[in-house]
Amino acid sequence: MTSNRKDRKMRRTTADRLLSGVKDRIREANANPDFCYTISEAYVFGSYANSDREMLSDLDIAVRLQARCPTDSEQYRRRQAECPYGDVFLQLVWPKEEVLRFIRNRSGYISIHTLGDPEQDAIIFSDKTERIDDGGMRWRREGSATDAIRR
Repeated sequence: MTSNRKDRKMRRTTADRLLSGVKDRIREANANPDFCYTISEAYVFGSYANSDREMLSDLDIAVRLQARCPTDSEQYRRRQAECPYGDVFLQLVWPKEEVLRFIRNRSGYISIHTLGDPEQDAIIFSDKTERIDDGGMRWRREGSATDAIRR
């Protein structure tokens, strides 16, 4: 019998620790000029932001990526070529994928979602979210998600 990660839960204290690591890695990624993308906005949503439950299934993080270099630049092509996987499609999207994987840090409990698709954004922001702000990485929990975006 195999164990599926979806069947396992984590304590809120574990989620807090994972979230702290996500914040640190976002800072690191944004400071690293080798990455072709930075994180301009980040939010936590889902059960972590919408409940006070002690046991959680995952930590949902939504990020908005901002290009640091043009897709036709030498740096972008170099990052594509450095993709460690043989999959051609993954090589094409590697500059985005590598920053997302860096933030996730191989955790089976962290789910990263990118912002930019209006339908997916509407689902993410349909409930309460908490925004990571660059200045000290403060978290906002009051009001609706749409209020948090406008601020």
